Amino acid sequence: MSAAQIARMTTDQVANGLTTTQFIALTNSQISALTTSQVANLTTDQIVAMTSSQIKALTAAQIRALTSDQIINLETADFAALASSQIAAMTTDQIASLSSDQIVSFSTAQVKGLTASQIKALTTDQIASMETADFAALTTAQIASLTTDQVANLTTEQIVALSTAQARALTTSQIAALGINQIAMMDTQDVIALSTAQIASMTTDQVANGLTTTQFTALSTSQISALTTSQVANLTTDQIVAMTSQQIKTLTAAQISAMTTDQIANLDTADFAALASSQIAAMTTDQIASLSSDQILSFSTAQVKGLTATQIMALTTDQIVSFSTTQIQALTVNQIKSLTTDQIASIETDDFAVLTSSQISAMTTDQVASLTNDRIASFSTTQTQALTVDQIKSLTTDQIASIEADDFAVLTSSQISAMTTDQVASLTSDRIASFSTTQIRALTADHIKTLTNDQIASFSTTQIQVLTAVQIKSLTTGQVASIAIDDFAALSGGQISALTDDQVASLTNERIASFSTTQIQALTETQIKALTTDQIASIEVDDFAVLTSGQISAMTTAQVASLTNERIASFSTAQIQALTDTQIKALTTDQIASIETDNFALLTSGQISAMTTAQVASLTNERIASFSTTQIQALTDAQIKALTTDQIASIEVDDFAVLTSGQISAMTTAQVASLTNERIASLSTAQIQALTADHIKTLTTDQIVSFSTAQTQALTADQIKALTTDQIAGIEADDFAVLSSGQISALTTAQLASLTNERIASFSTTQIQALTDTQIKALTTDQIASIETDDFAVLGGGQISAMTTAQVASLTNERIASFSTTQIQALTADHIKTLTTDQIASIETDDFAVLSGGQISAMTTAQVASLSNERIAGFSAAQIKALTADHIKTLTTDQIVSFSTTQTQALTADQIKALTTDQIANIESDDFAVLTGGQISAMTTAQVASLTNERIASFSTTQIQALTSTQIRVMTTDQIANFEAEDFAALTTAQLVAMTTAQVASLLTSQISNFSATQIQALLKVMDPDLITNLSTTQIQALTTTQIQALTADQIQELTAVQVSAMTTFQIASLTTDQLVTFSTTQIRALSDAQIQALTTNQISSLECVDLAAMTTSQMAAMTNVQVLSLTADQLGALSVDQIQALIDDMLGELSGS
Repeated sequence: MSAAQIARMTTDQVANGLTTTQFIALTNSQISALTTSQVANLTTDQIVAMTSSQIKALTAAQIRALTSDQIINLETADFAALASSQIAAMTTDQIASLSSDQIVSFSTAQVKGLTASQIKALTTDQIASMETADFAALTTAQIASLTTDQVANLTTEQIVALSTAQARALTTSQIAALGINQIAMMDTQDVIALSTAQIASMTTDQVANGLTTTQFTALSTSQISALTTSQVANLTTDQIVAMTSQQIKTLTAAQISAMTTDQIANLDTADFAALASSQIAAMTTDQIASLSSDQILSFSTAQVKGLTATQIMALTTDQIVSFSTTQIQALTVNQIKSLTTDQIASIETDDFAVLTSSQISAMTTDQVASLTNDRIASFSTTQTQALTVDQIKSLTTDQIASIEADDFAVLTSSQISAMTTDQVASLTSDRIASFSTTQIRALTADHIKTLTNDQIASFSTTQIQVLTAVQIKSLTTGQVASIAIDDFAALSGGQISALTDDQVASLTNERIASFSTTQIQALTETQIKALTTDQIASIEVDDFAVLTSGQISAMTTAQVASLTNERIASFSTAQIQALTDTQIKALTTDQIASIETDNFALLTSGQISAMTTAQVASLTNERIASFSTTQIQALTDAQIKALTTDQIASIEVDDFAVLTSGQISAMTTAQVASLTNERIASLSTAQIQALTADHIKTLTTDQIVSFSTAQTQALTADQIKALTTDQIAGIEADDFAVLSSGQISALTTAQLASLTNERIASFSTTQIQALTDTQIKALTTDQIASIETDDFAVLGGGQISAMTTAQVASLTNERIASFSTTQIQALTADHIKTLTTDQIASIETDDFAVLSGGQISAMTTAQVASLSNERIAGFSAAQIKALTADHIKTLTTDQIVSFSTTQTQALTADQIKALTTDQIANIESDDFAVLTGGQISAMTTAQVASLTNERIASFSTTQIQALTSTQIRVMTTDQIANFEAEDFAALTTAQLVAMTTAQVASLLTSQISNFSATQIQALLKVMDPDLITNLSTTQIQALTTTQIQALTADQIQELTAVQVSAMTTFQIASLTTDQLVTFSTTQIRALSDAQIQALTTNQISSLECVDLAAMTTSQMAAMTNVQVLSLTADQLGALSVDQIQALIDDMLGELSGS
């Protein structure tokens, strides 16, 4: 029997059917084929009878399927035969059921094969029964899988037998589970091998009472560092004493902090000296406070520096006193700050004297404030200079007074500036007098303000001169007044500039008058503005003369207005030019008049522009005449408008010539009207162009006549538009002839309308071309007629297109004939429609050939009807396409016949549709043959229906394929019959689907056989699935194997028994398994013996059990040996007894041997 057949046996057949002899005769492959259910139901006899070879053949799944009873019944020899992989496959329940003898029988390899889960499943008794050699063979992974209970029950021999690697493999939980006796029994090398995590996992009892002194001293520095704080706090005195210096050095900060004061006390001097600064810093305040004087004295400077602020504060005054000078100097600035005032006071005088500058500067203000006056007085110069600004501020006035004179003299600027106003106020006049210039400059503004007038008065000239600008500003007006005249005279320009506006305003006129020239010049612009008009008046004449341009410009309008005419007249050139626009405007007309002629000539453009119209109006004609060219150009539009006609006339000719366009435009019409013809004639072209439309309108005819040719040509478009028709008429013929294209284009339609036909006729070619579309439209038909022939010939396409239909209609046939190609193409659709048939006929042949599609489409049917056959024959393909449906309908049969092949191919779909059936019938055969697929598709159903059988037969394959579904449906069966064989093959699926049932029914078998599978499928889609029964057996047999495979499941199911029986063996063999599955039992029974034998093994395998059960015994007998062998177990199970008996004996024999 095959392995598959063995596996199909029931558990009852295996357990109760197979004898012991049969069972032990099973091959290894048959044993491996047994299902887990079959294995789980094997009897004890069968288990006992199994050979070692069969035992080895059991799979992992079969091993797992064995019951505990079956496991127990395995012989020792059988058990020994199990491979490591089979051992590993055993369940934890199976493992737990093993007897001690079976455990003992395990080989080393089998022990190593146990999984972690299996190891955990072993009982403590099973663990204990393991031989020492087997236990020693356990892998590190197996050791790690032991439970804590298993570990706690390990025997002494097993503990001793642990290898270093196994010891390291113990988990932290396993370590914690060991008893103190087990710990003690561990080899020292094993203890040394423990990881830091394992050490940390030990209980305090294990460390203190389990580890021996030998083991503890053997611990590495890493292991010592791994001890927890609880473990450290519970170390015994013996262990503390036994620790080496290296172990002491490795103690962490947390471990140090965890030590008790008794443990600290038991550290000897050498151990204490080994402590690092970081370890010292880790000590608690209680630990620090418990240190003896000897321990304190043993501190190195590095250890002293390592003390934290909290530790420093924990030191007693006695401990402070015991500090050596070296240790005092070793204190850091942060440590100094942490000392209490009592600790500061307990420092010995000699020790205080050695405090460095950094240590002095580090003292807090409270510490400094606690110092006695005597200690302050004892400060060295260096220590005094080390005092910070905050420390200086914290000193009392008594402490300030106790500073020695020599020490006070070395106080820095920063220290002086840091003093409080109370401290400064407490200083004696003698001490102030001793201030160096640097210390004077260090006084703040607040310090200065607190000084009394007497103290200010006691300042020496040198001290006054070193006062800074900030200090000067901080003086009160009373303090300023208390400065002696001689001292005030010594003030520098910079100090004068520093005076505030209030300080300047408080100065008497006498003090102002006493200012030196340098001090006058030092006054800032802001200070100048702050002076009263009386103070301004008190400035000496010589001093006023040195006022700078900036100072003059800074004066307020009130100050300027207060100046006398004499002072104005005394202004220097620089001072006159320094006057600002605002100051100029503030001058009265009398002050303006008092300006010297030479100074007036120097007024800048900005100053001239700043003058008010009233000031300008007050100027005499002589002063106007004296204006420089620059000053004339500086006059603003408002100032120009303010000039009288007399002042305008007084402007020199050369100056008038430089008037800007803006100034000319600003002139009033009255001012322009007052200009003489000579002055107008002198205007530049730029000035002419600056005249406004209102200016132009005011010009008289005489003034217009006085225009030169250049001036006429300079007129802008807006100026041209502003001319009246009378002014236009007054332009000389020669001047009109030079008008530019731009000027001609600017003429209004009213101006054009006023032109005579003679003037139109005089237009140059350039001027004719300059006429705009709007101007062209405005011309009368008489004016159009007056255009010279040569000029008309240059009209552009845009101008032609702009003409009105009335203008076009007025054109003679001769003028139409003279049109250029461009002009012909410029005619609009409306123009084309208005042309008479005579005008159409007058268009030259070459010109007609360039008519666009739009122009052709615009033609009326009457115009098209008037065209000769020759003209129609000359139509381009584009022109043919432009003919409308109405045009097409009006064409005669002769015109249609005259169409060339190219023109026929140019017909659009809409044009094809517009053809009548008579026109269609009169299309020449050669022309019809070149109709494209798109044109064929465009034919109406009426047109298609009118086609003769002969014309249908002449269709090309492309034309056949172009027929639409709608066109196919309207075709008669006679028309369909006239399709050529290649035409049938070319039919698309869409066309086939469109065929009516009558058309399909008319198809011949020979035609169907030429159809592709895709076409057959398309044909069948036309019919309902049940209509397939209408196909004759001959038509069925005509289907190719590809067409057979294209049949749908629904279509297969509709085949009758007769149709099925008629199918060829090739067709049967070509059926897909999906198609065969859809066969009904009736269709299955209809299969002949030959058809049965034609079925492939895949088809046989795909048959449903119900289909096989429906087969007759004759059909069964017809099956070949290969087909029978391909039957599945399920299919064989479905066969009836009669069907089985029908199978021939040799087939059955072959089946049983497989």
